[in-house]
Amino acid sequence: MPYRVEFHPKVDKDFARIQPGDVRRTLAAIKEKLIADPLSTGTPLHGQLSGLYKMRVGDYRIIYCKRRYCVHSGCSSARHGL
Repeated sequence: MPYRVEFHPKVDKDFARIQPGDVRRTLAAIKEKLIADPLSTGTPLHGQLSGLYKMRVGDYRIIYCKRRYCVHSGCSSARHGL
């Protein structure tokens, strides 16, 4: 069963700051991977972010949580200086 994706309100602001090609690649990864099976795709986070998952797309990370039939996607951010 496919999942429904809901974006955090800050994602629009994040997408406005990155290149259009990176936005398209990120959205394609969400469509291909997270909607199909969000738990087999990402890596679980620990500590204060326990219960959330991350998925890398190029230089960006997608942080998300899975709820029943919905994936709540958080902000993606560049990895500067790492």
